[in-house]
Amino acid sequence: MQSSKEVIQAAIGFTRPDRLPVIFDCYGVSDIRYISWNQIGTGDHSKKITYDEWHCGWQRTDQKNMGQITIHPIKEWNDLDSYRWPDPDAPELYAGMEKQFLHTEGYYLRTGIFMLLFERLHGLRGFENTLTDLYLERENIEALADRIMEFDLRVIENISSRFPGRIDGFSFTDDWGTEQALFINPILWREFFKPRYKRIFDAIHKAGWHVWMHSCGKVNDILGDLCEIGCNVADLQQPRALGIEEVGKRFAG
Repeated sequence: MQSSKEVIQAAIGFTRPDRLPVIFDCYGVSDIRYISWNQIGTGDHSKKITYDEWHCGWQRTDQKNMGQITIHPIKEWNDLDSYRWPDPDAPELYAGMEKQFLHTEGYYLRTGIFMLLFERLHGLRGFENTLTDLYLERENIEALADRIMEFDLRVIENISSRFPGRIDGFSFTDDWGTEQALFINPILWREFFKPRYKRIFDAIHKAGWHVWMHSCGKVNDILGDLCEIGCNVADLQQPRALGIEEVGKRFAG
C-alpha cells in the first residue's frame, strides 16, 4: 500500500497510484502537509483592514471573507521613492519552520508563496494600472516584475537551503482568467510572463520540488506553455469554465 507521499508522486508522474490523491483540507482529509514560512498572506480576517509584508492593504466587509487589496502601495510610480521593499533574507520569515515537520512522515510536503508574480504586481500597482502598464509603462513594469521575481527566487533558495531534501512540492497562486478567457492577449503573456515563470520554475526544480500552480478562470490558452516550462500540477478549480473534455483531450498523459 502506497503512502500519501507515494500516491501524490505517482499521480504527478503518471505511474498509476494505488488510489486517487485526496486534498480535502476543509474535511480534515489530505495526503499533503504544508510547511509554511511566515508570510502574512491575507492577514487577520477578523479585522476590517490588514497589511501584508508588501504593504498592500486588505479590506473586508461585514460578511466573513478573506478580503481584497484596496490599498496599493505603488499606485503611482513616484511612490517607489519611499517604498520599503520586503527582505527575503530576514531570518524571522523562516523562524519556527522546523517544528512543522513533526508528525509528517509518509505525507507529501509542500511549501509555497501566496501571490507569486502577476497577483503581486497588481496588488502593488492596482489591476487596471498593471494591465495598462504592460503597454504604456513597459520599462517600469518590467523592473517591478523582476524585483518581485528576485524576491521569489530568494525565498525558494532560502527554504531549500534550510531544509534540503525534505520538501516535495512548491505551490503558488496567480489567477489568470475570467470565465471566458485570459486577462491579457496570450502573445503578450508569452512575451512578458512566460520567461519569468520559467526562471522561477527552474529554481523550484533545482530545489528538487514539483511546481504546483493555482489559477482560476479559463486559462486554456496558456496551459501548454505552463507544461512546456515545467509546471507539474495545474490546480484548476473551474471545470465548467475550462471545459473538462477539452482539457482532457489536449493534455491527458
